[in-house]
Amino acid sequence: MILIKKLKKRYVKLFTLGKKFSSQTFSDNLKKFLLNGIGLFIVVTFTFYVESVGDEYEKKERYKEIVSKIPESLRKSVNYSDEYLETSEYRISELKNILEKWEIDNDSIFITTMNNEFYSPFTYFELIIEYAPPFIGMKMFESGDQEFKMLYPEISEEIEKLTDGEKLNHILSGINKDEKDLINKYTELVYSDFSQKLDISNLNDFKFWVYNREEIQRSVKLKYIVNKRLIGIRDFLVPNVKNYKSEIIKNLKYFDSVNNSFKSEKYFLYWKIN
Repeated sequence: MILIKKLKKRYVKLFTLGKKFSSQTFSDNLKKFLLNGIGLFIVVTFTFYVESVGDEYEKKERYKEIVSKIPESLRKSVNYSDEYLETSEYRISELKNILEKWEIDNDSIFITTMNNEFYSPFTYFELIIEYAPPFIGMKMFESGDQEFKMLYPEISEEIEKLTDGEKLNHILSGINKDEKDLINKYTELVYSDFSQKLDISNLNDFKFWVYNREEIQRSVKLKYIVNKRLIGIRDFLVPNVKNYKSEIIKNLKYFDSVNNSFKSEKYFLYWKIN
């Protein structure tokens, strides 16, 4: 009985802060407790909200940092493409020059000069220069999760088109395969046909192509291989590289525009205000 009275006094004291129960005091204190509870709930909720917004803001800033580096990579790819096309045009001129002089009775038809030194284009005939434009700074994006990529879905889709390399592989896989097949045929020709009559130990010396010019001229197989190589580079490789370069330039303009848009954004703490 004494325990019950003590508990009663505690409840009365809790809600009235006095010795006697008062409905008005109870109502006021209840409102105060409710307001304090609601206030605490709002503070806790807002704290989690701010933390969530802050996390998203940091992810967006990291995303923007990745995107900001893409134009630099694309410009390097454009420069690389220009250099590659220049080299390809030089290779075309060499092969074309060989074919145009093939029937001429002159010991120098298979040699040319560079930096005042003689050499034969066949010295580098087995060399395949594959087109591999550099796309730098994409690994951070590739390692991001799906939530990260969905921050800007349209931009992420364009980045994935750049990184998957499917289009580039589709364009060049057949060409590179044809070049490798021609190189194999050239190597087979050298070892199976030329080695029977000629000393191929000095094949890379321009004098080999001078002293054995008449025998080499009689090789219809070699002329066919040179012609096929010329067609592959001139009519397929170069046009496709030019088309792909045009795609890179389009992407460059797109990402320049995206970065300019990002730079124009204004924030108050974590909240975008424009």
